[in-house]
Amino acid sequence: MRLVRQGATLAGMESPDAQDSAPSEGIRSGVRELLMLLASADGQTAYERSVPIANVPAELLCMWFDDCYHPDDVRFRRAFSPRELEALASLDERYRSAADELKPLPRNVPELHAHPAWGRVVQAASATLRMLAADQS
Repeated sequence: MRLVRQGATLAGMESPDAQDSAPSEGIRSGVRELLMLLASADGQTAYERSVPIANVPAELLCMWFDDCYHPDDVRFRRAFSPRELEALASLDERYRSAADELKPLPRNVPELHAHPAWGRVVQAASATLRMLAADQS
């Protein structure tokens, strides 16, 4: 998995005010890659092992809210169908609700996994990933 946020944005993702040439497939790929991580407890544990200096629970939130999900950006909207945008908005709503419940934020992935709110994020990410895959076929 290529997700490394420290000092950089997700692969294929740029901030919304970056150059206007970010390809739709790069945005889609970045979202799919992050959804795969959010949907996988094992992937989150492996990610924490691969970046021991990072606060992975904080990174998981920042990767979605700061780096990945930009529904007001025209390039982001062009990268997804209306149905996919609805699914992503639903995930964002659930993620925001869970993030509010995760205060104070767990210090590590095992603590994060122990919180029921995080289980809802994992399930919502998994459902969104399946929906995006179904729309691609």
